[in-house]
This record gives sequence, structure tokens and C-alpha cells, in this order.
Amino acid sequence: KIITKIRDLKNESLLNTILKLKNLGIRELILLDLFRVGQKLGGVPPSYLKIREVFDGDILVGGGTKNIDDLLNYNRENFSGVLLATALYDGSINIEKLKILK
Repeated sequence: KIITKIRDLKNESLLNTILKLKNLGIRELILLDLFRVGQKLGGVPPSYLKIREVFDGDILVGGGTKNIDDLLNYNRENFSGVLLATALYDGSINIEKLKILK
């Protein structure tokens, strides 16, 4: 679901919206799946991969990160960064191991 106050984008499909943003010169996106937040479901959502295919700017992602493997997968898929909270808080991702990935 796209959350916006811009009327022209409210009824667009996700990929059409991303293409419009790209054409407007937007170079950075944050994709945050609120359903996945705190659930540590793991994996890269297919919708994120579809967006990555059409948007060549920086993409930060968040929601559902389970472990270090997820971070490596996002890196392999050329995402710019991952927003972390629950996995750090509960120790599923060790901050010292995270520093090594840098």
C-alpha cells in the first residue's frame, strides 16, 4: 500500500508509482513493510525485487529482517541498506558481527 497525500499516486499500482517517482528525479527510496516489522520473517520480499528491477537509485529496506543472512541477501540484490530494530534488540543479529560486514 502506498501512503501519500499526493492524489495522483493514491490509485496507481506500486510499480507505476515507482516509475513516476524515478521520472521525477527521485534517487532514493525507503521501502518499509509495516506488516513485517518486528516479525523477523526473513528473506527479501518479491515486491522489493520487482522494485529493484525498475528503480536504479538507492533503496533502503526495512521490516522482517531475521539474521545476518538476510543482510547479505539484500547486499547481493544491490539494496543500499537495511533498517534494523528487532533483530538487533533481541540479539538475533550480533552488533559485533554486523560491524565486520561494513
